[in-house]
Amino acid sequence: MWGCFMTVKTMGGRVYVFVGRWDSNMVFAPLDGKDDEVAIYSPDEFKKLVSEGRLVQLEQKKAAKSKQYC
Repeated sequence: MWGCFMTVKTMGGRVYVFVGRWDSNMVFAPLDGKDDEVAIYSPDEFKKLVSEGRLVQLEQKKAAKSKQYC
């Protein structure tokens, strides 16, 4: 079971959902299904993009039976 559910929106309006981790990096997949490319960010890169407004967190919550957050 995934530890969390998180969606983000890019400056271009695309919405991505957190789908897991690759080592310590965060992996996001597009929700619209128009392509099969994922976005991979290190935790520091993700925080920087959010603080700069280049990514906007739309939703973040932990899974019902998990104590882990994204």
